[in-house]
Amino acid sequence: MDDDGRFAYSNELPVEQQMPRELVGKSILEKHGKSDANEAVLQLLRERKALAHQEDYLHSYPHCWRSKMPVIFRAMDQWFIEIDHVPSPAGLAPAMAAPKVVGQESESRPPDPPPAFPLSSGAESAGVIKFRDLALAAIEGVHWIPEWVKNRIGAAVKSRPDWCISRQRSWGVPIPAFYDAQTHPILDARIVRNAADLIEKHGSNAWFEKSCRELWTELKPEDWAGPEPAAKSNDTLDVWIDSGSSSRAVLMRRPELQRAASVSLAESTGQPAGRMPAAQWQADMYLEGSDQHRGWFQSSLLISLAGNGAAPYRTVLTHGFMVKPGKEDPSKKAKISKSEEDKKGQQGVAYEKPQTAESYIKLYGADVVRLWVASQDFRNDIIVSEERINKVAETYRVIRNALRYQLSNLYDFDPARHSVPDEKLTGLDRWILGAFARLEAEVIQAYDAFEFHVVYQKLSQFAAVELSATYHDVVKDRLYTDPANSHRRRSTQTALHRIVTALCQMLAPVLSFTADEAWEFIAGQTVESAHITTWSAGAFPWPAGEETAWQNLFTVRDLVLPELEKARQGKLIGKSLEAKVALRLPSALAGVGERQGDLRELLNVSQLTITSGEAVSVTIAHADGRKCERCWHWETDVGSHPGHPTLCGRCVAAVQENLNTK
Repeated sequence: MDDDGRFAYSNELPVEQQMPRELVGKSILEKHGKSDANEAVLQLLRERKALAHQEDYLHSYPHCWRSKMPVIFRAMDQWFIEIDHVPSPAGLAPAMAAPKVVGQESESRPPDPPPAFPLSSGAESAGVIKFRDLALAAIEGVHWIPEWVKNRIGAAVKSRPDWCISRQRSWGVPIPAFYDAQTHPILDARIVRNAADLIEKHGSNAWFEKSCRELWTELKPEDWAGPEPAAKSNDTLDVWIDSGSSSRAVLMRRPELQRAASVSLAESTGQPAGRMPAAQWQADMYLEGSDQHRGWFQSSLLISLAGNGAAPYRTVLTHGFMVKPGKEDPSKKAKISKSEEDKKGQQGVAYEKPQTAESYIKLYGADVVRLWVASQDFRNDIIVSEERINKVAETYRVIRNALRYQLSNLYDFDPARHSVPDEKLTGLDRWILGAFARLEAEVIQAYDAFEFHVVYQKLSQFAAVELSATYHDVVKDRLYTDPANSHRRRSTQTALHRIVTALCQMLAPVLSFTADEAWEFIAGQTVESAHITTWSAGAFPWPAGEETAWQNLFTVRDLVLPELEKARQGKLIGKSLEAKVALRLPSALAGVGERQGDLRELLNVSQLTITSGEAVSVTIAHADGRKCERCWHWETDVGSHPGHPTLCGRCVAAVQENLNTK
């Protein structure tokens, strides 16, 4: 069969031992459900009275997954790369020198050092190092995420056969080979390089548009002493050669993608120095789906190892696929596939447009979709459903409301004039800044490990629990009722300013638009965007023993809050500010009594008394006095100030101070 799908004579047998002449040129491809070749064969059998029976029947036949057309099987000569060949010592070394960089013809730099591959003891003891051994050794020097995928690609390389790199397609990058009169291939490195120069100038179609004679005239080496070609190759390269050669075609040829010589390997990748050779052209990371261990990851490794002497990447991150829940059983997953929907349409089933990011962005906004992606563990397949995105959208509102709360309470705060030093911050503000410093350390560690779902979990929990349910709720009294310039209020504003600034930087990789939007409202910022700042996280210095003291305060708080809820359900109180709490604490918690004011603020009650006892005892009663209409605390001095008969003494002083400062 020739390249047009027609019967043709071959050169391997005498013509008289091949098909009858009347079959030559008949196409095997079907038109209107019939094949000329089939019809001609049937007719020939009838004429020779050799057709015993003819019957049409339907049967399964392989089709191209992309074009949906039947696949034609042909026995063809192919080109292979031998995986178990023994490379010569000089075979890899020249490739380590940097090739010419576009736009830098006269500039040169020293070649990168050759890699020191940790060859297996088996290869060394045998005295023979094969190309497969080099590939397996290179895999050990790469950081794989998740770690277990190293076994997958290792097994794929260990068991793979020789690489068939030729294809018989009407498109692609040509294999620049010729054939002599005896159909022996002519493949020479000088011819290949000349062909590369030709294609770089005129594109890959030049090979197919020019005749064999024209190509040979342009590509023939000056000192050629071999046979003259009679035909050119029409085979194309496997597409994995195209994508797998990006280390040479892209990374090495673009100076802006190469690592500055002054940047150390450990600094640029976060990995221990010496884990991989410090080649300036190597990519920090290759990222693709879990099906690429037999595809792009592997082809890139093999080509770069052969051509450059090292793996093209330092880190490889593998992710799962987006899938949709099954309609009958939501726990079952179905691949999101455009081709599947096309197939349904061809079968008469109603076409259903595949899920796309654009449709969800229109519905939820880009940042909610980004947050949802970050919330998923990409190491496994990710189920796409509106129910799951709606849950993340609720988390997004918690984070956004936390930012709004902080920014709205910094309207009169100038960090240059009003910031309070660490040692003068109130205990509650030091507690939240200490908790936030721990969060920063955990988030940075998660970012460095590419565990974005952990970043989501840490941030969402901190925003919902430590901020919204605790700190933001407790400091409302300070922010809303204390004098504007009081130490306690300015201390809390200092904490809020530091938290919202770092929170925007922390959120920027995920909530890009929200972080920038909030950044515009932070007072005292000299940089216009959170994305161009340097996020410098550090530990918060706690005074000796204070962290333990605050842990005890929260322990007692956890004991009291259920009792307040019981009193609320029993109609003894309405809000917690209507309560008076009497505590009896054992000696182990004796230090809590020294911070009675902090505990009353944490409990958000109007009155609190603490006595010592053998065991913890909590008594709830209704608060004494009257409710202050400004701070809502129940105080016994409400009504004792003629000028402000509905306010408590603390609020009277605050109002007077605010009036005096205007």
